[in-house]
Amino acid sequence: MSTKFTYFMLVRTTPQWLSLSREARMGFADKVFKPVVGKFPAVSLRYFDAEAFNARCTDVLMWETTEPAQYNFMVDALRDTAMYSVPYFEIVDIIGAVEDGYAAYDEQVLGKTDAVRVNTSAASSKMARAAS
Repeated sequence: MSTKFTYFMLVRTTPQWLSLSREARMGFADKVFKPVVGKFPAVSLRYFDAEAFNARCTDVLMWETTEPAQYNFMVDALRDTAMYSVPYFEIVDIIGAVEDGYAAYDEQVLGKTDAVRVNTSAASSKMARAAS
């Protein structure tokens, strides 16, 4: 089983980004951001709007991959765009995580076959099958 790595990238929009019209922002996303991310199909993205709920960051980008090198290359490619060079966004923090890492440790290092997984879809499917 491949380990899925998750990176929560907390970013803050800059005045340069906010000064663009909504159409220009969407144009940037379509013409620059999406093509760069698309070059790295091993990396998936989920986007969360955060500015209404805290003052630390305006957005959270949740990147997932089983190939950390691809994530690293993608970030480097994004650094070569206006996203970070104008800059349109500032990185506030990056939090790397492994979902149910303790369960993988129990299985792979300790050899336990009954490791409890809390948040995985596999665990949800297993529980649903057991309940039926």
